[in-house]
Amino acid sequence: MRPRSETAEIPSVWTLDENPNCEETYVSLRLAGDALVPEEVERVTSLRSEFGAAKGELRRSRTGRETRQRTGVWGISSRGHVASTSVERHILYLLEKVEPVKDKFLTVAREQSATADFMCYWVRLADQGGPGVGPDTLRRISELGAILWFDLYGPWGED
Repeated sequence: MRPRSETAEIPSVWTLDENPNCEETYVSLRLAGDALVPEEVERVTSLRSEFGAAKGELRRSRTGRETRQRTGVWGISSRGHVASTSVERHILYLLEKVEPVKDKFLTVAREQSATADFMCYWVRLADQGGPGVGPDTLRRISELGAILWFDLYGPWGED
């Protein structure tokens, strides 16, 4: 084993390559909290949400059933906007949208007692391998006070 000082550094750009172990991926940036009002997030940041609802609001679930929103939520997504199997490319797309209004985003999150997260949906194509996120991107996520989490699936059709 080589001493640590002799090991090569892994460049963060590797996470921007297409991921051969990924069937599908997208990322959502969300604010959530009981006091969150999606329209206020839009007004303050000028970022139009792709999905949002206030706590207690009646809405239709994905299955068509009527349900009451458990907490306020506002969000934007890379789904349909980024054609890549690199989860990092999807995160970067969202960071580029929110960073120009970062101070406003942080202010409205604080004022509405909301938490921010990047939810990464990722479907594995093969038995091994997974998504990667480089240190610069992790730093940028951290500067938004956001949590990074993964919703992992697959491979489909396996017994």
